[in-house]
Amino acid sequence: MPPADRIDEVLATACTCLTRYGVRRTTMDDIAIEKGVSRAAIYPYVRNKEASF
Repeated sequence: MPPADRIDEVLATACTCLTRYGVRRTTMDDIAIEKGVSRAAIYPYVRNKEASF
């Protein structure tokens, strides 16, 4: 299981993107770019943008 602090970081980044772009326009790429990691690095924490929402 991934560390809780990393999950919190990813969810905070997802929240930023969801607020900025909206649920429909936010992509996993947006979240990864905002976090400064690859899209593949996000998936251990959230399976898709709906899960982050």
